[in-house]
Amino acid sequence: MRYTSDIYELPLSVFIEIYTNDSNTIEFDGEDKGAASAKIINDYIEIVGSKQLSSEILNCNERMNLAMTVECMKACENMMKLKMYDEVRDILMKIGYSCKKGDVMAMNARISALKSRAQYDLDKISKEKNEEPKEKPTKRGFINEVVAIGKYNKMHINLKEWTAGSYACLVRQTCDEIDELNRKRK
Repeated sequence: MRYTSDIYELPLSVFIEIYTNDSNTIEFDGEDKGAASAKIINDYIEIVGSKQLSSEILNCNERMNLAMTVECMKACENMMKLKMYDEVRDILMKIGYSCKKGDVMAMNARISALKSRAQYDLDKISKEKNEEPKEKPTKRGFINEVVAIGKYNKMHINLKEWTAGSYACLVRQTCDEIDELNRKRK
């Protein structure tokens, strides 16, 4: 079958083959294969931007949990200063850590350790995010991204029915939503 280089008419399954396989057998109507492929990929990147969605979605929940742990432990530190030991003990027990009643030093040590570890992991994830090399995804990686996008948006994305342009717009919208959630969290 012959395809057009219009990203809004190209099935997502064909786009994935073009994007991940330089030696694909896709043919285009009246256009040079190389030029058409370059145009399609450039159009996709222009819509999506430099967003790496798969890592964004996969790390978003972990970053949020770590940030919540840091904030919770900061609140526990303040509660300890106010001598609210029983309440702090209850909080620690609810998140899976046992403490003896009245053992203030052990609770302080646990709070400090949890806060430090969560902050370290959060900083590490942020640093890795900034240092990630921008590589062309594999077919498997692209399919995983499609599944993650579908799961995040609570929808099924049929690779043969969706166009590459529609998918690119959904990726962009999803990335923008995640960025907005991250900004609100800070």
